[in-house]
Amino acid sequence: MMAGDIMRSEIEEIPSVFETILSHVDEITGAADLVKSREINSVLILARGTSDNAAHFLKYLIETQLG
Repeated sequence: MMAGDIMRSEIEEIPSVFETILSHVDEITGAADLVKSREINSVLILARGTSDNAAHFLKYLIETQLG
């Protein structure tokens, strides 16, 4: 495996990931509404490697969109 092959394969998965997300918008909206309706004081996100970047973005979304 050459350097960059893992990153390339992850980048190539982006379109199918977005298709999956878009096909589950109602479920995602429902989960967001559930979080909004609760008095949640903290959220713990665990990640490692490239998922760590996604976790930081999720943290940002939770803070800015869900309060």
